[in-house]
Amino acid sequence: MDIWLILLPTVVIVILLILFFVNKTKAKRKISIKDRVSLDNILEGEVTIDDTVKTTEAEFSEDGQNLSQNPTPKDEYNYDLLSGSSGLNEKGLELMKEGKLEEAIEFFNEAIENNPADAALYYNRGLAKSKLNHLKGAIDDITDAMLRHLNNPESHYQRGKLWIKMGDKEKALRDFIQYVSLNKSNADAYFLKGDLEFEKENFETAVNDFNRAIELDKNHADAYFKRGMVKYRTGYEFGACKDLKAAFEKGNLEAYHYIKLYCK
Repeated sequence: MDIWLILLPTVVIVILLILFFVNKTKAKRKISIKDRVSLDNILEGEVTIDDTVKTTEAEFSEDGQNLSQNPTPKDEYNYDLLSGSSGLNEKGLELMKEGKLEEAIEFFNEAIENNPADAALYYNRGLAKSKLNHLKGAIDDITDAMLRHLNNPESHYQRGKLWIKMGDKEKALRDFIQYVSLNKSNADAYFLKGDLEFEKENFETAVNDFNRAIELDKNHADAYFKRGMVKYRTGYEFGACKDLKAAFEKGNLEAYHYIKLYCK
């Protein structure tokens, strides 16, 4: 009995220490996995770096690839800080935040040399190039990211916008069709797709796209404007004028010219 009185406190301490180290190890493992994929949203002219992806371990593949839900619709950039290249990648992102795009590209170049299979690095570098208006290089990089299976539908969205700048609207439309099949919550994507459908005189599809853009963003002035133009082209003048007036009220100044031209 005396032996148990002596041993009992020791046994309790040992058990508590084991539980402590087990929990500590689990906590470290979860933090490590969470930190492997981080999303920084850099909007056109605006930078935000606070939106880290919160996800469970089950949402990652064995190699750490992010298998979670799509990024928020207005994400310009999706940065995955993956093991093996996260230091260089993170430095590149910091430089992009500061507007030092050429320097950022140098870090992404070095990171790619160290880890050429990391799709996120090509995607990040492509977006940096797009900001510098290096369109062909940007398209090549984002395409390389796709070929390396980056689970990011935003690649289609970003490449689609680049194809428009390059003047290849057929390829742009294909990318936007693919994108909206994966992410149905981006008003701008539906607008851009609708605008391309309008140019091809696919009026019904274009109106459906503009409807969806307006449904997602009630103040999307450009979607009201283009929907008004489609309606006018298809003989629905009353509806056209209603949309053109809404577009003007919401800030599309071009609509005023057509209101004077078409509406009594």
